[in-house]
Amino acid sequence: MNITMETEYGSYTVSRGTVELNHSLQAWNSADEYILKTLSDYKLAENSKILILNDSFGALTISLSEKYEIFTLSDSHCSQKACKMNLSANSLNTDAIHFINPDETLPEAISMIILKNPKSLNYLEYQLQLISTEYGNEIPVLAADMNKNIHSSTVELFEHYLKDVKTSLAWKKSRLIQGETNGSVPFINKFPVHYKPLAETFELTNYPNLFAHGRLDPGTAFLVDNFPYVAAKEKVVDLACGDGIFALKAASKWPEATFLCVDESYLAIKSARESFVKSGFSNTVEFRVCDILEGVEENSVDLILCNPPFHDNHSLSTATAMQMFRESKAVLKEGGEFFVVSNRHLGYENQLAKIFSKAQIIKSNKKFSIIRAVK
Repeated sequence: MNITMETEYGSYTVSRGTVELNHSLQAWNSADEYILKTLSDYKLAENSKILILNDSFGALTISLSEKYEIFTLSDSHCSQKACKMNLSANSLNTDAIHFINPDETLPEAISMIILKNPKSLNYLEYQLQLISTEYGNEIPVLAADMNKNIHSSTVELFEHYLKDVKTSLAWKKSRLIQGETNGSVPFINKFPVHYKPLAETFELTNYPNLFAHGRLDPGTAFLVDNFPYVAAKEKVVDLACGDGIFALKAASKWPEATFLCVDESYLAIKSARESFVKSGFSNTVEFRVCDILEGVEENSVDLILCNPPFHDNHSLSTATAMQMFRESKAVLKEGGEFFVVSNRHLGYENQLAKIFSKAQIIKSNKKFSIIRAVK
């Protein structure tokens, strides 16, 4: 894995910060390089304020931090952690960077907006809405992604929310989209969205950037439809909670239980919190933005429910799921239960059997398995 990034601004060490099974993955791509290569054309004054969106591991923030004042916006707590780690690895001052999340106020007097296109098209639109609402005319916007991820629908969003939009030719399989802010424009879609799962009494709130926006993804739906029948629990964790569907389903079954919804996405936690408020459940519930189960006391939890991710941005990766399994065992009480829904082909029951005293598939269909593991 290459961790040395050569840029127009210097040479930096940038890593993903996780133990990856796929060692070919690196912490930046040619879209980052294309942005940095092009930025000099804008002739920004030193110490200009730059707003960077979706800098997954800090490659852009690190490269520009010694010349400009950087504001970096991310929905991902883990991305912010990785960026700080990489800043420290390059002996750069983490306190000089302004880290903000989507629910916080955007900075004033910005000279440039740099945007690494997110995977989710609805989240891209949400961010373009934030920009168009906050800023007036003629602030340059420089966006980039790998060529395979830029479609006509992507360009159409930029053309609606920005002006003078130009799309570059491909360079190292990546492309730029350049334009300028156009002030507030009519929104194509409004966020958040609300929906009611079939057969459930509660309604869910969905902000953009959740795994399945405005609906239950099939794996989650499979666990909801085959919810485990177990004795009442005192403390239940919805791990990687998204909009909080597992916690809400559990709350309808165990009204005396306390709940903890955790996710590394700020917008996921905002969605879960608002879903609980709308539900009217009186359960004691805590919401926490964190990296997996950081800060949760060991041997303190009775039940964990989880639909773990197996993607990291556009890359396949089961490293996060494996770490979820290890940390779940640590926080569960003896005899505590861990229910996981996953794609059958991933074979997570075999990995869980190596970590827990017992692990078995309790329900499956052609695509998904529900696995029960016991500490």
